[in-house]
This record gives sequence, structure tokens and C-alpha cells, in this order.
Amino acid sequence: MRTLCVRSTALVLLAVLLISFTFDGVPVIAAQTGSAAHLGYGVHFAPNTNTSPSMVDALAMDWVKIYDVGQASAFPGKHILYRMDLHWPNDWNAFRADVANRARALIGSPITAVEIGNEPNLVNEWVLTPNAWQYTQMLRVAYTEVKAVAPDVIVVSAGLAPTGTTPDRGAINDLDFAREMLDNGAGQWMDAFGYHPYGYDQPPEMSPDVREYVFRRTERI
Repeated sequence: MRTLCVRSTALVLLAVLLISFTFDGVPVIAAQTGSAAHLGYGVHFAPNTNTSPSMVDALAMDWVKIYDVGQASAFPGKHILYRMDLHWPNDWNAFRADVANRARALIGSPITAVEIGNEPNLVNEWVLTPNAWQYTQMLRVAYTEVKAVAPDVIVVSAGLAPTGTTPDRGAINDLDFAREMLDNGAGQWMDAFGYHPYGYDQPPEMSPDVREYVFRRTERI
């Protein structure tokens, strides 16, 4: 899943990672690299994907998101975001030990950042009924354990899925979920905020004022 990472300090540092510019009159978000902006910022590879580092270079990608620590060595010179799959634990002591052990595996690796879980606003990812308070508590413990072992690793909150709230609450509106996370103090337990800016069947320029679930819904986040 693609993840947009936004630095969370004061929740206003979108410009640290991203800048806005205009293409044919339409605002577009692009990454700042050196003195020039470009659209090639990050790409993700599932564990079993056959990847070509030269293809990543040709696409001018700066970041690569991986799902297995062993993939990191295939992309020298890139920033690496590793998704650490985590769920609401039954045993907190075991959870802490597991996160700490997995964080130790990052020491000395080329991994720059770690994403804590995936799309917790969806029941098929969170397993339980999505609950922003629960996710924030899990994020707090995971952040603390990662930083205790690997303090320089950037901790990213789980990328939220753009969605509406369903009657059975198997999916929770991403904007509501993000707001509740922050209301419960999540900002102090992450270095960056994760979001999955799916465009679905719409072009990237489509305004969220016209169609709600588009790439530019990121602006609402």
C-alpha cells in the first residue's frame, strides 16, 4: 500500500516533505528534492515482487516501501520505509518484546523509517472493529519500544485508507479516524503521519469537492 508520510511536529510541517505547485492551473503535490520538485517520490514492493533497482532509479524514486527487512539491501542509496505489521495485542509484555526485537533488526540496516501497522480504520486490517483510541495506545507503546532501541529511525503511523464510515463500523472515515487519533494524543507518538492517497478510478487532478475519494483527498487530511 502506498503511504504518504507527513511530518507531525505541530501538525503543520507538510512543507518539510512536500511542496505544492501548479500544473495547468491545478494544484499538485510533489516531493522536494534538492532545489527541484518532481513527481517521483516513493514506490512500494510487496514481499514477493520481482524488483529491479535500476527501474526505481529510472523512475527517479527517492523512497522505497518494503514489507520484509531483507528487501532493503536491494535498493542502495534509497530511503527505506519498512511496514511493521502489528495488531491490538492480547499480551502487552509479549507485544513490547516483539517490537523491541524487530526494532533491533533495523540497527545497521539501510532502513530509514518504520510504519506501525496498516490501515487500522478497516476491520480487515485491524481485525477488531476499528478503534482510533486503541490504535493510538498501540502506536504509543510501539513508538516507545522502537525509539528505545533505534532512536534515529523515523516512526510513521499506519497509513489510513480513504473511506467512509459503514453502518457496521467495519470501516471508519479516514478524516474522523485521524481526528480521533490526534485528539487522543497520537501526535506525540509518531514522527510522521501515514496516509494512503488512493485515487481509485479518478485522475490525480480530480478535486475532492467534486469526488470525495480521490488522490487530492490528501488535502483534506
